[in-house]
Amino acid sequence: MFGIGFSEILIICLILIVFIKPEDLPKFFRSAGRLYGKFKKTYNEVIAVKDKIIQEIDEAASLDEKKAAETAAKAAPADAPKAITDTAAPASENNPVSATETVTYEVVKPEENAAVPAAEAEQEAVRNP
Repeated sequence: MFGIGFSEILIICLILIVFIKPEDLPKFFRSAGRLYGKFKKTYNEVIAVKDKIIQEIDEAASLDEKKAAETAAKAAPADAPKAITDTAAPASENNPVSATETVTYEVVKPEENAAVPAAEAEQEAVRNP
């Protein structure tokens, strides 16, 4: 159990017989058994509380992840514009420079494997110099 062999248990029993009267040994062992039972019950309760707390923390973390995913989904709705157009202001007294160009920015979602197309492009460039 605790690395105690038969000889150690025998020595402990002999010491108990010397210090505790043989008539009181059953009462002593009964008390020791009750103490062990209380200790084991308390230990199991502590383990159960620890497991419950860990479960609650895991549930809270998964709930936070779900809320973050929902917030991200709401922040980028499906009908979001695919491109943003920016036109410079026409020339005026305050702005002497006129812009005749319209710049369009594309809204691109980051891809998980963004490095793969770059690697394929490098390989294509090596094949076709």
